[in-house]
Amino acid sequence: MTVFAAALGVAWVGATLVCSGLRRLPGATAAPRWFFWALHLLMTLALMSPVPGIFGMAEGFREYSIPFWGVVACIAAGVVAWHLLYTAGRVLAALAKRTTTPTDDIVVTLLLASARLGIVVASALGAAFFLSIPATNLLAGLGIGGLALAFASRETLANFFGAGILVSDRPFRRGDWIRTGDIEGSVELVGIRSTRVRTAQDSVVFVPNGKLVDSTINNLGTRRHRLVKLQLLVTAGGTPEKLEAFTAALRQRIADDQAFVASRTDVGVAAIGQTGITVDLTTYAGVSTDSAETAARHALLLDVVRRSGPWLGSISDFELCLMIRKIRAGVSVYSTTGRKGGTEGSPPGGWPRMRRNQSGRRPLQRERRE
Repeated sequence: MTVFAAALGVAWVGATLVCSGLRRLPGATAAPRWFFWALHLLMTLALMSPVPGIFGMAEGFREYSIPFWGVVACIAAGVVAWHLLYTAGRVLAALAKRTTTPTDDIVVTLLLASARLGIVVASALGAAFFLSIPATNLLAGLGIGGLALAFASRETLANFFGAGILVSDRPFRRGDWIRTGDIEGSVELVGIRSTRVRTAQDSVVFVPNGKLVDSTINNLGTRRHRLVKLQLLVTAGGTPEKLEAFTAALRQRIADDQAFVASRTDVGVAAIGQTGITVDLTTYAGVSTDSAETAARHALLLDVVRRSGPWLGSISDFELCLMIRKIRAGVSVYSTTGRKGGTEGSPPGGWPRMRRNQSGRRPLQRERRE
């Protein structure tokens, strides 16, 4: 009895020291109580194992106690190994964040999942050994049962092998923005059964690995450059000389900005319509994040507005009618001073009165014919 009490005390101290040491590791959390008790039991059994050989044990008691305590030890060892593997994963993740070299999170996740599966299998084989179950019979039973289980759960097996294909092909990494089917979002985790994707609406979608492997994956996170395509509408003052100067200024603005790829930039007049002249700008931003792309686009558009003046924007039906009346009155379309009593910025004779039909809309064609 004294030996058993001493073993309990030593195991208690040892389990406490182990839990305290694990808590100090980077990224680790406090050990749960079940881990402490499993470790305490395992260390107690390890300390008590030489006692039967030293003091002896009755044959009948030995026949039943060794299988029982052996199975208990296998379960406790599996529980301890499970938590140690979980702690190792957190420590590796914390250390990876401190380094500049990229790590393959998908491979690490699947390796940890495979190790957990190995812990379960090893615990089961250990328990079978203490229960005197032949390993060949156990493996044969697992083989026959495995065939039936594989047929019944072929979708699960497809997801498992799909995870292996994702590791071998590596179509994306954790954090990449992907698009597959009607799902689009950032990859958060790749597990044995499914891949977790967080969408732009901040919802989480679990995509089975089997379906993900069979579908087309568009990895937007591996783009070298990001397409920036703009349509600028010139509504006033769009003479050929000004348009040529405007497009040249756009090219120079792109060339001076390191955020854009000047060699892949196209600027030119694309269309002449009723509302104005359309200038197309197609370029690529050499950035890697959405925020950087937004900032580069924002700075470019603000610079365009500053340099273009009041002749870049949209035009309304009212402004179009006003321009037509100015032309008929012999006033420059871009004049800001009216005649015949017109105030500054108004057409000659004051602002035109727009007649409305019963629907409340201004009859543009009728105003043009007047």
